Amino acid sequence: MPLTPIVKVDLALMKEDLHQVINLLNSGKNSFQLIDLRGAKENKKFHGAEVKDLTKELALVSKAIALIEGAKKKRRFSVPKPEFKFHFHELQRKMANYYYLEIAREVVAAEDPRKYLMQLPKLKMAHDYIKFKLEASEEAKYALLTQYTAVISGWVKRSELQGLLRAIKKISTDIYVRVENKSDEEAPIEFDNTKLFTPFELLSKMYGLPKAREVDPTPFLAMFFLLFFGLAMSDIGYGLLLFGASIVLLEFIDLPAKSKSFFSLLMYAGLATTFFGVLFGSFFGLSVELWPESIRPFMAGLKIFDPFENPMLLFTFSILIGFIQVIFGVLIDFVVKLKHKEYAEAFYDRFLWLALLLQVFAYLNLGYFGVMIPGALNYGILFTLLAIVAAHGRHAKTLLDFIGSGLGSLFQIVRYFGDVLSYSRLFALGLATAIIAMVVNLVGGLVGETVPVIGGFLMAIIIVLGHIFNLFISSFGAFVHSMRLQFIEFFGNFFEGGGREFSPLRFRGEYVEILND
Repeated sequence: MPLTPIVKVDLALMKEDLHQVINLLNSGKNSFQLIDLRGAKENKKFHGAEVKDLTKELALVSKAIALIEGAKKKRRFSVPKPEFKFHFHELQRKMANYYYLEIAREVVAAEDPRKYLMQLPKLKMAHDYIKFKLEASEEAKYALLTQYTAVISGWVKRSELQGLLRAIKKISTDIYVRVENKSDEEAPIEFDNTKLFTPFELLSKMYGLPKAREVDPTPFLAMFFLLFFGLAMSDIGYGLLLFGASIVLLEFIDLPAKSKSFFSLLMYAGLATTFFGVLFGSFFGLSVELWPESIRPFMAGLKIFDPFENPMLLFTFSILIGFIQVIFGVLIDFVVKLKHKEYAEAFYDRFLWLALLLQVFAYLNLGYFGVMIPGALNYGILFTLLAIVAAHGRHAKTLLDFIGSGLGSLFQIVRYFGDVLSYSRLFALGLATAIIAMVVNLVGGLVGETVPVIGGFLMAIIIVLGHIFNLFISSFGAFVHSMRLQFIEFFGNFFEGGGREFSPLRFRGEYVEILND
């Protein structure tokens, strides 16, 4: 999936317009990430006194607010939300004739600060207004200054470029703007996913951010992650618990953004676990045959196979999806190289390997299902192997180097098949989850039958605690191993990483939210 297009913009302006432009960029109406152009010694001198004064003002107003409010305990499981919402020009207007510094000094000097309770809302607005000006002054130091002019450079989303240019022209028509659609510098990146895939960006960031020339791996990661997690857990009961717990946390607790993303993907993982639990016919380790008579026929009709009756089928399926993901990773890299017009690398380094893997995949599947393998497929594999040897030796200067580098490249086959075999862990995890659940049920049942009087009570404790333990340990294993397959076996075929996150200027007040519309 493509990333959000971001371009470089340079602004040349008069020095007296600098703060107004920085305020515009910082207001959040347009996304703009500053590039540090510092180098003029006067920068610190030009902004240092103002920053120092604003810092003192912010400390004074903060102290006044604290004295009026008194000591308040913060809620542990909530995220503080802004109390006021304004456009920046509305906040400026409200603060224009409000002598907040005088009021703050009176509060600090007063014997009973609570008599200024009516001033608290405006003091909070003043707090964030000063904070806004302080941030703008600190960010102005990134500009390159001369005696009369200033230069600002930064990154902006292509979709917001025209809006930014119109806003800048309203400040002054003398501001010179240069847009670099292709810059020598590596642009920062921002994901551009639908609401469905947004929670999975958390997983992509665990590995690292893609560079601007790469694709966003998040949608591909999301699909395979859910497939692997569901296969490794494969129990209706555990899936419903994960789904239900995630829904409760998301709906009734005010969570930070990262926690919301985590529990959202855990909710999807619960659905995937439930889906595979239905296909395998497992509910807290109980097979369909042990379910109540009223729903047994219906659920038995949905069950595809029992992993304990035919474990090799589960093993084969794990290897199959591993082969598919490895091939898909090579295909992505092939397409990316074509997009960037790296035709030689795309054909010699990716297409030939892609052709070989697809042929071997077909060969193994035909053999597994007992279908006669056509001779053309054998010749195709042999021809592709010779082509790979020739392609990898194309830079050699001598015949010996050509043969050595070409044949050496065939060791890549070992890596690919090692990667594919690594997916057998999904088979092991799926069986382990089911076996532990069955053991919990068996031990609980034996205690209930053999221990007099309190046997039923002990059985309930063993079953509840045992399944909670299995849920946590199996979920952790499914998460870790699913991510391991993504990061090493999948990402290793197409993803380099090392990108920088697009971090635009944005005023973040404690009490005031600046509206952008």
